[in-house]
Amino acid sequence: MFESDLTIAFLSHWRGLRRDGALPVSEDYLDNIDTRLAPLIILFECTDDDVIVRLQGTKVVERWGYDKTGQSWLAAKPAPVRAAIRDNMADCVSYKCGVWAKSTSVTRSGRAAKLENLTLPLSARSGRPGRLVTLSNLLDAHDERDGAKERVDKRALDWFDLGLGIPGHALRPHG
Repeated sequence: MFESDLTIAFLSHWRGLRRDGALPVSEDYLDNIDTRLAPLIILFECTDDDVIVRLQGTKVVERWGYDKTGQSWLAAKPAPVRAAIRDNMADCVSYKCGVWAKSTSVTRSGRAAKLENLTLPLSARSGRPGRLVTLSNLLDAHDERDGAKERVDKRALDWFDLGLGIPGHALRPHG
């Protein structure tokens, strides 16, 4: 299923932080982060009506050309896209499952760049909103600073069962 050794390492690292079958706690994840993966992650906090970027790895910042840490992930997106992304992420948190995606983006210089993303749930301390951590990995050897101008093709998008079940519906498409 996975094309990248880094995606496999990300999942293995996440699984290694589980205690007694519980999800890893976000603070434990950050305190024990695999330094190979840190530049490629995005940590999200899922509130009732928004998704806030809590941490964005340096390679992701280079790829996008900006840092969204502390900002809404959804704010600039059209309402139907915001709703679909928010609902998918909320399901990921509540069902304690992952989301796996492969896509192709066009870089600022016009090259095609293939990406593999894996999003996994993290437990939050009592009273805190649910959290997700995503590995956003370029599969091709491109300079991250060339950036991703726009996504042109999403070849795969699916729930990823972590042994705790997945929703009984497909992921909501969001363009």
